[in-house]
Amino acid sequence: MNEQRQRIYRLDGVEIDTGHLCLRRNNQEQHLRSKTFQVLVYLLEQRDRLISKDELIERVWAGTAVSDNTLEHCLAEIRKILGDDSRQPRFIKTVPRGGYRFIAQVEEIDSGCCGMAGSFGYEKEHYDISMAIGGRKLFPAVQKNPDAIVVAPGISCRQQIEHATGRRALHPAEALLKAL
Repeated sequence: MNEQRQRIYRLDGVEIDTGHLCLRRNNQEQHLRSKTFQVLVYLLEQRDRLISKDELIERVWAGTAVSDNTLEHCLAEIRKILGDDSRQPRFIKTVPRGGYRFIAQVEEIDSGCCGMAGSFGYEKEHYDISMAIGGRKLFPAVQKNPDAIVVAPGISCRQQIEHATGRRALHPAEALLKAL
């Protein structure tokens, strides 16, 4: 599974957040079992092609003996949470003796990066690169939404956001405390 890059996929009123391992609908988080979530993400990542049952099992369970029933249970769970129907699919199409394909229109959201990468952005020789990375998506999004609460878990990210935009980003714990 490609878990190196955190992604957010948006489709038909649902966001699938690989960084937080959840689905969001109407700002409500919904969670799937870990392997079920991995099946969903792999189908999304490979949505431009048909995925065989064997490939899906090998990618998600990597060398573990798994029955077809286990995979079918994962797919049923995904269909249920998405409101899909295997007989008239809107999201996952089953091709008999062929495999599966994610068929819905998907928008991949690049959530951006602050450009700090720990101490990288603090180093003088990396400052311009760091600011350019943050300036691709993150800083414009923060500036475009002046009323939005900005939340970032890393101290270097929060410092970079404040430095570039003048906005103070909250740690997730601070945001949760404010919400209480």
